[in-house]
Amino acid sequence: MDNMQQENSESKTLILWILSLIVSMYWISPVWWFQKLWHKLGIERTNLIYQNTTDIFVVLRLIFSLLLVLSNNQSFFARLATILLLLELTVAYFAHFFSDKFNAAGPGKVTSAKRTIAIMSVNFISYIFLFASLLVYVERLQPIQSIYLSTVTITTLGYGDITPKTNLGKLLVSCEALIGIFQLAIVFGTIVGWSRYRERISP
Repeated sequence: MDNMQQENSESKTLILWILSLIVSMYWISPVWWFQKLWHKLGIERTNLIYQNTTDIFVVLRLIFSLLLVLSNNQSFFARLATILLLLELTVAYFAHFFSDKFNAAGPGKVTSAKRTIAIMSVNFISYIFLFASLLVYVERLQPIQSIYLSTVTITTLGYGDITPKTNLGKLLVSCEALIGIFQLAIVFGTIVGWSRYRERISP
């Protein structure tokens, strides 16, 4: 009975992993591999089709990340799916913010700034769930405990009531803290740039 439940759990995780991989390829493909094809189709980053599909992708990634934590699955596929999503999310950040197409709609525009902050906020939560999923496996924590530890780590609060015991766990929270600092700097920089733009155009 236990073996059957484990097989069913691993099958569900495998399906989740495959879906995550397919969805994750969405952002990487237009940025790295099929950018010329997007241009031939006349779809720019300012196009509503591109923006809407990107928004859907960001939300789906958040849902997949949450499911990975709540499943509390210790299988190889669950860990691999988490690592792939973390890698994809990090690559997407660098590809997006260091691309010539970034803010193509116009630097400091209200709609562009609001949308950028909204996407970064959702991705911020995705990071919390993805690192929590790894902490469940590495530190043998309950899902709610791993989410709590991941949250206080990425926000650099660090209360210290729950701390990693293993070396790998310590490495994970160190990386997460650095990512948190980087993301907060981007958010604040976007807000400051938006405010300065508003001051310049104000009569």
